[in-house]
Amino acid sequence: MAVYQTPDTRSGCPPAAAAGARLLENQFSVAQDSLMMVTGHIIRNAAGRQDLLLYVDGTLVDRSLTFTSSAQWDDAAVLWTGVVGAGEHDVWLAGNDANVWGCEGEWGDLDVVVIPALVSLDCCHAISEGVTAVAA
Repeated sequence: MAVYQTPDTRSGCPPAAAAGARLLENQFSVAQDSLMMVTGHIIRNAAGRQDLLLYVDGTLVDRSLTFTSSAQWDDAAVLWTGVVGAGEHDVWLAGNDANVWGCEGEWGDLDVVVIPALVSLDCCHAISEGVTAVAA
């Protein structure tokens, strides 16, 4: 089992970041099929709609929509649980707009828990790909 906790270490409040840029990221490898749980959150300061995006291995797997009527701080959170195969993996948070996400080190993080499979996960790959139930 592996646990990765990546805080937002960028300076600035909010720090400069282009739209779509990786705000927080973690790369790691697993030796076998594994269950993975990812949570991320980060604050933003802007008026209107701002979306926080969670990517796993280049695929958008979750998004959180925030909206405030004026420029103010709001927290966005994303979550994904699924199955990953053996090999290298890449997880990151991105925002849909520039220069609005984060404030120093205490207002955002990316948490990843990887649990190696002790049984076959053939049944669960379908769930990760969008099927909501698998018959036993």
